[in-house]
Amino acid sequence: MIIFQLTDIIVTIFLLSTLITLGLKKNVTAFISLLTVLYCYYDWVYLQLKHYTNYEMFFLSGYSKEIAIYLLMTFFVFYTASNKKKIATVMPAILLIMLASIMGILNQDFSAFLVGFNSYIPMLLMSFVFRVCDREIDITKYLYCVMLTVVIPNVVYSIYQFVYYKQLEDFWFYDSFMHSGFELNEWDYFRDNAVRVFGFFSNTLSLTFFCFFTLLGVLTYIKRGKLVLTSFALIPMFLSGTRTVFISLFVYIMLMLIYKIKMPTGLKKHLYVFTWASAFISTLLIILTLSSEASSLGRVVQWQNAINELILHPLGHGIGYAGVGLTIWPDSNVIAFIYMVGCIAIGGIIYTVYKISRKLSLSQNLSFLFILLALFVAMYQNVSAVIMLPIIALIIDKRTPVSNLRLNDNES
Repeated sequence: MIIFQLTDIIVTIFLLSTLITLGLKKNVTAFISLLTVLYCYYDWVYLQLKHYTNYEMFFLSGYSKEIAIYLLMTFFVFYTASNKKKIATVMPAILLIMLASIMGILNQDFSAFLVGFNSYIPMLLMSFVFRVCDREIDITKYLYCVMLTVVIPNVVYSIYQFVYYKQLEDFWFYDSFMHSGFELNEWDYFRDNAVRVFGFFSNTLSLTFFCFFTLLGVLTYIKRGKLVLTSFALIPMFLSGTRTVFISLFVYIMLMLIYKIKMPTGLKKHLYVFTWASAFISTLLIILTLSSEASSLGRVVQWQNAINELILHPLGHGIGYAGVGLTIWPDSNVIAFIYMVGCIAIGGIIYTVYKISRKLSLSQNLSFLFILLALFVAMYQNVSAVIMLPIIALIIDKRTPVSNLRLNDNES
């Protein structure tokens, strides 16, 4: 055991120093890339390590990524708060987090508050702070890195799982989940007697939507090998049996069509808002009319419960009420925020969709389009930390695609 402990300390120091050093740079390509690899393989590495050591060891290195994020975000929050030009942008978000935190600590026990905070806040704060602080990323390098280190290995492992996994007991994480008391439901992992693949992840939807947002980056920015990389990203999406991911892909296509068609900016703005809102409502209607599965219908029920909760508690319960293993563990990030901050969450979503649609209609900056799409997915999907990473890469990249620059030059 002493060898494991010493190795864990060395790895922790190495990862912390590397992540903090990379995270402080103006260009965060290497930081986001390393963070993505660490999150994507965390379950596969540490669940098996814990099982191998009979669950007698605490591996601090597994949490080095979270520690680095908290340290970096603390630094950047203080940095932006001291900048007169940026403080007006940052303070509303900081005050909202403080308010929700105070409510959570008063209404829940402190351990629940910590779980709830860690479930939703760090990645959201990092995406916001990186945009405000004008961090840069080479999105092409990031996408090639993610495809080679995460997507392609998961495609290979997913095909193996699709062929050989026939029951829950076959899963690589089955023993670890049983020891930890986690529930494994057949309907979450099997559909039509076929396994819903998860690769090196421990969750089907995490792999599916990670590949989905990576696919969007490939379709938008990659030129060399686009067809091959697109095919790789699509394989886990098809094998997972997740239909809502293809609804999201359809929404991306519709938003891109609006983006590319030349029209008055006012009309564009309203089309973005209408497409986003109608796609969300249509998704719920499709589930109600065409689906008979408990997991799908449960999303509609969760929205009904959230609206009822909004009426009873318009200000919510604070951070710590919703999250992994807490009082409420919804499938949607937006529903979780409704339980936490009530009407503020609804008002925030409406305001953000309208504001981002307006900015996108006035700009060729595609990062706004990806913010809209991420918000759409969060309406019915739990956008976990691992899914957030390609989203963060896409929304902090503020380049205008080369094709659009050429188009604008020709028009002028």
